[in-house]
Amino acid sequence: MRTMNPRGLKPAARYSSVGTEEIVYSIVVETRFSATHRIRLHDGSEEPRHGHDWCVRVTFAKPSLDELGMVIDFAEAKKALNRVVQELDYCDLNDVPALRGRNPTTEVVAEWIFHRIVGLGVPYIVRVEVTEAPGCLAIFERGSTDAGCPPTSAG
Repeated sequence: MRTMNPRGLKPAARYSSVGTEEIVYSIVVETRFSATHRIRLHDGSEEPRHGHDWCVRVTFAKPSLDELGMVIDFAEAKKALNRVVQELDYCDLNDVPALRGRNPTTEVVAEWIFHRIVGLGVPYIVRVEVTEAPGCLAIFERGSTDAGCPPTSAG
């Protein structure tokens, strides 16, 4: 029988899952870039070109740590993120070749960053958050159908 601790709380137990949700380890790396864009609106009009100081947060996750106790090395994750964001920094997003022909919304930018990091072969990416202005956040994440993304390394 387990005994209560002095505060009356049961001791913490180690669980591999909570309910039906698996517990995972995750790390987050973040960076910023500055860029302009023009967005096509639903009524067919276009916003004037305007700029933002964008913030990007990328989450990497997996159910277990490697032999060094890591999900992925922070330096590797940050290097990949910086390499991708460098392609957008101080640009007009409407003129970025990989985004040409797309409406460069925050959602599209988050999706593009996700796929670019996957394309670099960096494993375990699960989520990209892009903030274009305070209170305006878009998220692209691997979902139950993997959001149409190529698989990342398992672990």
